[in-house]
Amino acid sequence: MFISDWIECFERRVPPQLQESWDHTGRQFGRFDRPLTGIVLALDLTEKALQMADGCGANLILTHHPVLFDAVHFLDERVALQDWVMQAIESGVAVYSSHTALDIVDGGVNDVLAERAGLQDVLPLRERPADDPLIGYAQSLIGTWGRHDPVSLEVYARELKAAFATESVVYYGDPTAEILTVGCLGGGGMEAVADCKRLGLDVLLTSDARYHEAQDAVRSGVNVVDLGHFASEFPVLERVAAWSKEWAPDVAVNVVDNGEEGLRHLV
Repeated sequence: MFISDWIECFERRVPPQLQESWDHTGRQFGRFDRPLTGIVLALDLTEKALQMADGCGANLILTHHPVLFDAVHFLDERVALQDWVMQAIESGVAVYSSHTALDIVDGGVNDVLAERAGLQDVLPLRERPADDPLIGYAQSLIGTWGRHDPVSLEVYARELKAAFATESVVYYGDPTAEILTVGCLGGGGMEAVADCKRLGLDVLLTSDARYHEAQDAVRSGVNVVDLGHFASEFPVLERVAAWSKEWAPDVAVNVVDNGEEGLRHLV
């Protein structure tokens, strides 16, 4: 199997057409016409991801977040991130990313988030029109929501901290508020507050909640649990690894936990 063959299989499962208009995913750089020797899955391209690829002999790194998101007019080894791009190319490693398409696809980020959050009867926050040709790949246009056994907001936040194995969870709202319905949008998803309010949901599970945005959400009747960007998206990489085994059972897949590497610390 060539790298391009694996990418074709992945794109049949996660069509690039699902991505938002502002997104820049797909083939980032490298040669995709070479035999596939192994895969590394990571949220971001980091030194740790490159080291893992080198250590296990992988020549494909799939990242969730695009590497070359903004326009690049030159490559300079003295520029942060660009040095890693050059290192990957020099090592014969191709890099592919799937961002908002992987978020929204059935079984992707938002569905995995709902599963780990213990939700039942999961439905779209916004349903895709019945005549949308992509409805066979993604039922939702934005995120998901589901039902949970009755629990207080404080207890639920503690349960989520354990379920996602994260060091901290921030929540906004009355700690004693009863939680029965939960909206989910991985990554920075405060845009879903209006959808949660429309559906009458008790809480939005997301990340990157700004203080005043969260306060406004609570005043509108929607509590907010901020898992952290990494914790809300990292679990999907195990799902991608499982998908890979379906069409490339003999190709080794390694998942690197590099979400907030060297950037965020708790004291």
